[in-house]
Amino acid sequence: LYQYSLDSNIEDEEILSTKEKFFDVLAPMGDYKYLASSADGKFFVLDANTKKIDLLFELADDPMLRGVAISEDKEWLAYARNYEGSGTGKSGGSIWLYNFETKEQKELVKKTELGLYQGFSILGWRDNDSELIVGGLGGDAGATWGDIYQVSVETGALVKVSAVIEKNKMQ
Repeated sequence: LYQYSLDSNIEDEEILSTKEKFFDVLAPMGDYKYLASSADGKFFVLDANTKKIDLLFELADDPMLRGVAISEDKEWLAYARNYEGSGTGKSGGSIWLYNFETKEQKELVKKTELGLYQGFSILGWRDNDSELIVGGLGGDAGATWGDIYQVSVETGALVKVSAVIEKNKMQ
């Protein structure tokens, strides 16, 4: 992780380094801390002030992760675990929450089959952290498709959101 300067007279400064392969910085957490993950399902906190990398938690079955979001109050991490379908080509996923303080992990939406080459992607939190906005997105050969869902953090209810298109506006 480097701190880059827009001033060409100031050298870039290496803040942190790791031996993890395919390391991804996912989101800022405030106070020069960043959420990161590795390709093998590990989540880390990178602290640019102390130059430390701490393991937050690890997912044992090495799922495909797509999109994460930290709640506005910085207490929860929402992430999607996706899986490949069987011979039908249909795929799906589940939605999980992780509490930074208690270290509790909670499956909010159980494993759900979505459709051909689709998986969940966390898009963000809304309504004072009471709902998640989630995409059930997929794609193949350059084409993309999918749906948008609202998820109640209290109940895990998954509600499909459809855009309203006026017929006289379609061409």
